[in-house]
Amino acid sequence: MGALYDELLIALHLVWRRRWIALGVAWAICLAGWLVVALIPNRYESRARLSIQAQSLLGGSVGIDDARRQRDLDQIRQTLVSTVNLQKVVKSTDLNLTVASDRDMASRVESLRQAISIVAQQDNLVEISARWAGPGLSDAANAKLARAIVQRLADLFIEQNLADGREESSRTLAFLDAQLAERSKQLSEAEAKRATFE
Repeated sequence: MGALYDELLIALHLVWRRRWIALGVAWAICLAGWLVVALIPNRYESRARLSIQAQSLLGGSVGIDDARRQRDLDQIRQTLVSTVNLQKVVKSTDLNLTVASDRDMASRVESLRQAISIVAQQDNLVEISARWAGPGLSDAANAKLARAIVQRLADLFIEQNLADGREESSRTLAFLDAQLAERSKQLSEAEAKRATFE
């Protein structure tokens, strides 16, 4: 035990004698670390998870299967990152302040297309995320803009989902009306056969 204590004292004495070198190395490491941290760009990410009602209450009856549900999710993903929708996002956020011409609009749309990610996570769950690091903007403005981009995309997603829901409801009603007409016809024929039999 005494030998370990003596070795510890010797090591501390050597470090104390070379304390200026250790202090210089520590400062060099700190400066290098601060430089690396300063070079990291400020990126702000905003995420939203949304649920889509891709299957109606009569899913098996109307023929909605997993492949169709996946096609619907892919279609929604492609629709949300379309040029028209991204132009709507630019016009409804602070990005509109930086647009002076059609060329600027095309540039902003392309930067949005690179910044936006839309991922289908589970059966009916979609995650929309945007990473934004706009040049020349403050950190607060970048964070606010990332949130506004995702919010506008979520609004567009909900509008698209409502339109699809209305279309699916009308298809379901048409299907049910056709089934009712067919059953009514079958019932009339059965009644006529029963009357003939009696």
